[in-house]
Amino acid sequence: MPFATHLDGQIEYFVEGTGPHLLILHGVGNDGRQWWNNGYVQALSPHFTVVVANSRGYGNSTPVTKLEHLPYRLYRDDFLAVMDDIGADRFAVFGYSRGGVLALALATEYPERVTALVAGAANLSRSRRYQQAAAGAARARTRPIYHPRRLAGIVKRRLRPPPPPASRWAPVLKEHGIPQSEGWTRYIQPVADPDRAEACLTMPALLFQGDRDGAFDLADTIALAERLKQGRMEVVVGADHSLNRQSERVLPLITPFLLEHAAG
Repeated sequence: MPFATHLDGQIEYFVEGTGPHLLILHGVGNDGRQWWNNGYVQALSPHFTVVVANSRGYGNSTPVTKLEHLPYRLYRDDFLAVMDDIGADRFAVFGYSRGGVLALALATEYPERVTALVAGAANLSRSRRYQQAAAGAARARTRPIYHPRRLAGIVKRRLRPPPPPASRWAPVLKEHGIPQSEGWTRYIQPVADPDRAEACLTMPALLFQGDRDGAFDLADTIALAERLKQGRMEVVVGADHSLNRQSERVLPLITPFLLEHAAG
């Protein structure tokens, strides 16, 4: 697999298909394999040159080991380095969850490079309401410790090999005594600028989110889509933050949009 170099990082990426370039960005809970596991690459590669990149700390990309690896500006520019390495002057970008935030940030900072933007379950709210909503949703899903299905899940997780410590933010924050609750303010909020996004995101943009998503405030996502010059919003009824696993619902939303706009 090829790697792009950006500052001290080696960013792993994969290329499949032909046609206009389409960069796809994963979220926190998955690496790039999810796009094959859920059928996205197979469905999109006949129409696009699909580029799947692994963020720092995922796959074989450079591990996250220090505070300088945490700002979202770094991740944003890592992905631009991938497209530079490929030689793609212009490209469409699709991201989900954190990948959606980074897709929005990338298109905001480099609008001349992005032909079309798709962001799933993500917005650029300056607040941290989405974190509180996510915590509430997690508490609502928690079953009593004695529940058989929960016990089975705990056993399964403990038998599973743990991820490398360097692949997540938590060990770095803990090492420096920084509460995880400050992660948004320090490292993500600087790219979360809806006013700048409104001015810069003039390309066709599709935002979509489940109406039961507890990770990002749906009202904020709708508001952002309404502010964009060529923004469009799709609300998926009955879907939560795991909507990205349901490619049979997502692909019919994004594929026609990308076929129409990805080539610029």
